[in-house]
Amino acid sequence: MVDLRCTACDIIFQRSIKNYNQTIRRGQKPFCSRKCVIDHKHKHPNAATITITCALCGDVFIKLLRYNRGIKQRFCSSQCFTKYRHDELTAFRLYMRNIDRRCEKSGWVTDVDLKYLKELWDQQNGTCPLTGWKMVLHQSQNTREHVGNPRLASVDRIDSNIPYVRGNIRFVAYMANISKHTFTDEQLVEFCEAVSQKLGHAADRPC
Repeated sequence: MVDLRCTACDIIFQRSIKNYNQTIRRGQKPFCSRKCVIDHKHKHPNAATITITCALCGDVFIKLLRYNRGIKQRFCSSQCFTKYRHDELTAFRLYMRNIDRRCEKSGWVTDVDLKYLKELWDQQNGTCPLTGWKMVLHQSQNTREHVGNPRLASVDRIDSNIPYVRGNIRFVAYMANISKHTFTDEQLVEFCEAVSQKLGHAADRPC
């Protein structure tokens, strides 16, 4: 731990060495609390601020715009951030963000939410309807994690002509989703049968 002096209230407080190094790298001044950040802003009215609604509890708070970086800044307190990362819906937040991003890009409206994704996962019992495999969920908010795992769960639109809406999405294995792409289940089955037949004949050939 490192002893620091608050820029706003002038008291001595402690921060971890990691947080201290981040503060130095970003060229930020040390504050002991959010209140001191805001108080300091009022003494420096030219500093830009942003009004944020806490992603967990819904409380509205003000933050200096220069400090509005990273996912942690969407929460009013460290307690809300911790609860957000470790509740029963945590594993589905990455999927929800991806759905929102794709809908925004395509101009679609979705009625899917986190609770629906969890209910869908429970209904499927974590099983891919195309392969019968037991799937695994992302264990972090990193979209690149486990990308090489064919059993990683991914959200598939049953009818690719319809947006991400209830009744038209399901969890399928990552490899199955990549193979299906915008095709139908029937076309995917036809493709898999052709691959199986071709590779099966090749395996039967004498060396």
